[in-house]
Amino acid sequence: MMVFFMCHCLAWFISDYIQLTGVQGGALCFSKLDFAVAWFIRESLAVQIFLSRQQTVAGSGDVQGPVQMSS
Repeated sequence: MMVFFMCHCLAWFISDYIQLTGVQGGALCFSKLDFAVAWFIRESLAVQIFLSRQQTVAGSGDVQGPVQMSS
């Protein structure tokens, strides 16, 4: 099970790196190590950020609808 998880994370990391290089149109202006550290931090905090946002929305009784843009 752990081997599957590690392979899954590696594939996830590589696909994110390929996608970012495609969006940027070439080589990135930072090292692969910088990308790896930032990627790990972002993915590690994603669940915490998501859950804290859900708690904020569920805890506030004053939830407003979408903001209307004036033209």
